[in-house]
Amino acid sequence: MILSVQTDTKNYDIVIQSGAWHEVTRYWNLDRRVLVVTDDGVPPQYAATVAAQCKLATVVTLPQGEASKSMEQLQQLTGAIQMQNQLNSQQPQPETVEDILATVLEP
Repeated sequence: MILSVQTDTKNYDIVIQSGAWHEVTRYWNLDRRVLVVTDDGVPPQYAATVAAQCKLATVVTLPQGEASKSMEQLQQLTGAIQMQNQLNSQQPQPETVEDILATVLEP
């Protein structure tokens, strides 16, 4: 089910479907750099599965809860974007969910 939302400034769709995260390329163009933002209450394999479908993904895991809606967390996200922009396109990228999980789960 796709729920279309229309606001004064923007229109967007909300996809409501079991397992949609397995086929995100069906809904978005991921043939580019993507920042996957999740929180530590979501099992890491979800973000890893989404990241594996992207041309070049960076996964950032924030603490869950309202406290994460802060300038500190915004700085973490902008730092992740800057680091992603500095990546050399010749650098090998992880290709499997397992490779990405290993990166996501690094301390």
